Amino acid sequence: MMTKSQSLRIHFKRRAKERYGLTLNKRELRNIVQMVQNGKSKFLEHCNNRVKKHEIVFQETKLIVLYDKIRKVVITCLSP
Repeated sequence: MMTKSQSLRIHFKRRAKERYGLTLNKRELRNIVQMVQNGKSKFLEHCNNRVKKHEIVFQETKLIVLYDKIRKVVITCLSP
């Protein structure tokens, strides 16, 4: 059975492909998470106590991502 974190990663990858045309591998997904964790993103807003919206530049593309600080995963890519 798949964990919630695994299903969130799959969802993020699907939305990145759908909304930005990006096909991400595990390493690239990990790099996106590290960018948020290491302050290399622009904080936009709190969505709730655990989820924050960030803007990052990845492969010369600005992405709007939601990050879950408890699970330590990106949840989704929002439309540009």
